[in-house]
Amino acid sequence: MTSDLTIKSEPKFECELCIENYNNFDRKPFSLVPCGHAICFSCFNSLQKPNCPFCRTKYESKIPNWEIIKRLPKPTIPIIYYQIEIKMNSLNSVTAELNTNIDLFFSNAKNKAQMTITDNSNENNEDLNEKLKTLLKLIDHKHQQTIEVHENLRKTFDNLKKKIDLDENKYSNENLKLIKNDIEIVIAKTMEKSNFFSQKKTQLEQLFKEYNSKPNEELIKKFENIFFEMDSTNSFNQHIASLFSIGNSISPNNEIASENLPTEDNLDALTFSSRQKLTVVTIIFFTLIIFIIYPLAMIVIGALHLGECPINFLIPIWLIVGGSSNILGDVLTAVLISYLLFRTFRQRSFGEKLLFVFFLLMPFLMVQVFTIAWFFTGNAWIYPIYNQVQSENKLNSSTYCNQTVFNFSFWTLNIVYILFAIMLIIGNLVCCCICFLKK
Repeated sequence: MTSDLTIKSEPKFECELCIENYNNFDRKPFSLVPCGHAICFSCFNSLQKPNCPFCRTKYESKIPNWEIIKRLPKPTIPIIYYQIEIKMNSLNSVTAELNTNIDLFFSNAKNKAQMTITDNSNENNEDLNEKLKTLLKLIDHKHQQTIEVHENLRKTFDNLKKKIDLDENKYSNENLKLIKNDIEIVIAKTMEKSNFFSQKKTQLEQLFKEYNSKPNEELIKKFENIFFEMDSTNSFNQHIASLFSIGNSISPNNEIASENLPTEDNLDALTFSSRQKLTVVTIIFFTLIIFIIYPLAMIVIGALHLGECPINFLIPIWLIVGGSSNILGDVLTAVLISYLLFRTFRQRSFGEKLLFVFFLLMPFLMVQVFTIAWFFTGNAWIYPIYNQVQSENKLNSSTYCNQTVFNFSFWTLNIVYILFAIMLIIGNLVCCCICFLKK
């Protein structure tokens, strides 16, 4: 009997749900709270409902089962990590080769075009010379596009290096295989692109050798065709752009499915082209314009009727100050959103973080606190005199207030409360829906 009890008290080294041995990676043992039953990490992520699979008790959380973990064999690095490391080294090599071929091709193309322009200038053929200058601009444009693609490739490489670490809690063996396959695809496409530029460089040299650097219409047409053919390789550019999501789109379990969203950890991988930045800033700007219309109206009405509310001369001032603080708060919010969107907090130096806190975050918080306090101050000034105020007899200064000023102030307060109530109702409905769906 004693031996039976001893055996039962000993921790088991296999998950009782999937009958697989525990390890320090995807089969890491966890205990459910409060029942204490142990299951592996993979089984936990496959649970459909928040109930223990053994006793059906609703669990609140999970904690690592250190009693089992400390007795497990020392973790060994899965062989797929070595395979991925080899692939990453290969990707680094082919990326460097691609960069070299790109630089050689475009420097050669620019030199050839410039030399042809110089030779053509001596022959005073202005029409042909203009076409050559246009062609030189085309070369610069294509070069810039290629530089952007190469930069995307470099950032994708850096992103992969960040994501591939010894953390199997995030990436299961299957997902690591997917990453490995993606790296192999990038290597193949990068080599294809590198060979493409190498071939174009050879084609360019043969073209000028054929015409012996004598410019004519046919030479320019063939020269242009070399660059127009580059548009057919856009699939490479699109594929590289899609790979920014590697590691972020892979979520082997429900617990970390939120990595699909741009969190602080993966915002480093987000990049914006100049056009995208302009679009985002334009949207923020026009949104800001919409949001400051009402505060501007508060300032205008308060200023126009500054001395026309003797029952409480502070009401027009309340409108002016409230409108100003709202505009300042909206502007700071727009700047804060733009700054956080294009530059993550982790990328900043310590000095830049201090400047951000003291010159942007602190003023923003202070303005918001002041705006809320000023709003409640208006409550104390406006609501108590609602039954006393009149707008017909200006001579009775103890009860007179301009109708526009008082009504605008009164309904400003009411609108805020109405919006707050609507948000509260929507929030409660969302919470109820989430709770219902969980059940």
